[in-house]
Amino acid sequence: MLSKSRNSAMTHQATAAAARHAAYIKRLRTSMRRALQATKARETKRAAKGRPAVAVTVTLDQIMAKLEANAYACALTGLEFWNDDADQFGPTMPSIDLISCDGSYDDANTRVVVYGITACRGRGSDDDLYHIAEALLARKRSRRG
Repeated sequence: MLSKSRNSAMTHQATAAAARHAAYIKRLRTSMRRALQATKARETKRAAKGRPAVAVTVTLDQIMAKLEANAYACALTGLEFWNDDADQFGPTMPSIDLISCDGSYDDANTRVVVYGITACRGRGSDDDLYHIAEALLARKRSRRG
């Protein structure tokens, strides 16, 4: 049987972990709200200038459901967001990614990934990204020896 003080310490740890998780989800919600607003503004501006623009119909609730389905981590890597050396803007910040670059920002064509995925992938495919990642890891392994 656990002592009263040890049980209390475990309860405190669980409470602290729950608070950190709640703060993480709140930060994700705020980040995704801002990302959606920026995406909508960017596409509206493009359309106003007569440039090709895509519809942005995905909602914050849909984005948050995607995050929840992926345990609040990157849909491709499984990495938690904001776990890099950057202070705010870094390669592991969350980014709304188009699955098909020629599609719109709708529920079926979006996912949330670390920004480094979006930046590296560009208009390429997931297979292009995997090819680059494999080469990067192979180079890292060859330099160790």
